Amino acid sequence: MVDLDNLREYTNIYDDLVQAELIQAIRENQPINKVIDVIIDVDWNRRKIQYGMYRRGLLEPTTQDVVDNSTVDPRTHDGVPILRRTNAHELKVNHRNHTPFFNSIVGNKTGYFLGKPVSYSSEDKNNLDLLKDYIKLKDVDAVLMDAASSAVAEGEGFILLSSPEGKNDVILNTQKSFHCVVLYENQLPVYGLMYYPDLSDTSQYNAFWYDEVFVTEYAGSQGDMVVTKDPVIHLFEGVPLVEFANNTNRLSDTELTVGLQDVYDILDSDLSSEITQLRLAYLMLKGFGTFSDDENKNEALLKMFKQTGLLLADAESGVDAKFIEKNLNYQSIEYAKNDLQRRIYKHSNSYDPDMLSGIGSSVTAFQIRMMFNALEQSTIKTEVEFKRSLKYMLSLISKYNASYNKEFSFNLEDLSVNFTRNIPSNIIMDVKEAREAGYMLSQNQLNNLLPLEVDQAINREELEEEGDLMPATIVDDNMNDTTEDEAE
Repeated sequence: MVDLDNLREYTNIYDDLVQAELIQAIRENQPINKVIDVIIDVDWNRRKIQYGMYRRGLLEPTTQDVVDNSTVDPRTHDGVPILRRTNAHELKVNHRNHTPFFNSIVGNKTGYFLGKPVSYSSEDKNNLDLLKDYIKLKDVDAVLMDAASSAVAEGEGFILLSSPEGKNDVILNTQKSFHCVVLYENQLPVYGLMYYPDLSDTSQYNAFWYDEVFVTEYAGSQGDMVVTKDPVIHLFEGVPLVEFANNTNRLSDTELTVGLQDVYDILDSDLSSEITQLRLAYLMLKGFGTFSDDENKNEALLKMFKQTGLLLADAESGVDAKFIEKNLNYQSIEYAKNDLQRRIYKHSNSYDPDMLSGIGSSVTAFQIRMMFNALEQSTIKTEVEFKRSLKYMLSLISKYNASYNKEFSFNLEDLSVNFTRNIPSNIIMDVKEAREAGYMLSQNQLNNLLPLEVDQAINREELEEEGDLMPATIVDDNMNDTTEDEAE
């Protein structure tokens, strides 16, 4: 029999051994509430990181006092550290500048990966049209985009399928990654858990346990949960909690560089605070006054110095007045910031959006693709996970509709799912390169490529009337490249 308590030493709920042991314990009829308790324990470290990533995306300040990042995993901060920084003294300037690299990285990848709708193909046109109508009706592309944003930011996204009582319909809702876990066997979901603290008492949990037939509700403190509602048939032939992972390790692209992002915020904030706090020049007066033992008087003097730019100092003999200048090496500072920015985007498998504004009008599609190489490699891994999960989700919906919503009963036997990259391109240069390579493009294809709204029939008539284009030079979509007479 599996000793569940031994599993508490693990920190990765998706470790193959942990998953196998949990499934075996369930099949040995060990109490589900204890299985849930172990899952929450094992999932604790990862959940902290995912919650921190989620809070960063909302631009929420961390609730933790951040003094020394050298002893703390920056991924576990439940928000943006610089926004938490307090002022050491009322006379000190404390700028808290935050550059949202986090959201930029998430937007870059989700836009690149799902900026264009997922496409589907099948030899059965009627079946394909039915599927497309259903996907449009349920706004599946928007739900997938939400799941992808969570996956890129937190490592996983989840979609829960549910069927309202008394209605033959499927509802798709995204769920927060740090509330969900799925157990797999041979890459197929066999159990799912969705749990979250009770808002009125965070020591208490509410949990929903899914198997391939039932959903059961639990509640109580960790280690002491009880069934609060008898198992209910959820109507899906499989686990309706569907995971969309960013990669096999469930690592987010953003967590790879949050430490660098925090360093950038500190550098930028300290620099602007320094410039605001200090003048470029102070007037030093020696022998004109002195500090007092009275702290209140000294504080008044400090305020005066800040307002007037004067510094007072004792002098053993005579008086003196001179300016003290402060020179900042802006070039070194800018180099450090630019280097950090470059490293943040590079090691997040992303790109700096500013680079696209300066690439020039003659850049080719190949050059643009090379700029996106790291992002493409990361996206390939995400596509593998999303394609498998999307097909599984559609299979659940298909089986449900076959029983309860026959109007949209589609099959997935020969269905192909395709993700098309949303790559910025220079269409004019692409067309020019294609023609130089010997490709013949019809007016219809050109019209589809170029961002122009043109009535092709009217345009053709006008061109013929003006004599700018002979009819014979136009390649019609319905024409063959050669006629029988030309072939002879």
